[in-house]
Amino acid sequence: MLWLRSWPADIPPGRRYVMDDLPRLVISGHDLATGWSLPRAREQTDARGFFLVEWDIAYSLGDETAMEERAAEFPDAPFVAPYKLYPVSTGLPGPVWAHSNGELPGETWISIGARDCDHFAFGMVYLPWAMVDRFLAERHAFTDPRFTDTNFSIWHRRTYAQRVRVLWKARPVHLHW
Repeated sequence: MLWLRSWPADIPPGRRYVMDDLPRLVISGHDLATGWSLPRAREQTDARGFFLVEWDIAYSLGDETAMEERAAEFPDAPFVAPYKLYPVSTGLPGPVWAHSNGELPGETWISIGARDCDHFAFGMVYLPWAMVDRFLAERHAFTDPRFTDTNFSIWHRRTYAQRVRVLWKARPVHLHW
């Protein structure tokens, strides 16, 4: 299975981040399409999807194993691991789980144990190649064509009318607190 870590071209001052050996997708403007060539990444695997972990998300071997087991069972369905967002990044009074339900992202944050969500962040996510291909082909029709977690999850909800599974067996940690 292919694991990739998104990495900002310029790390914001004072931010914590993970140093590991995952291949980095160096991105600009929060646009994953600026950081990598889909064909080049795809050449590294024969799997039907890949795992993406953001630069400020730490995870354990148990998290990785849980994600890989789920992907092996459901290779054509995206899913996410839950992690907390903190007031420093949300402006809310307390922490929230990174995924949400409703018409728009952040409308209603998920509660612990929620089975699925309408909108999801890319902190730790599995994405099928076929969905990414379709999104990349269709994104230029959007007001904001960047390949971001917000844009992808809005597009996914509108295109597939399906919620995305939240995998509570994996519990990565967001280092931006």
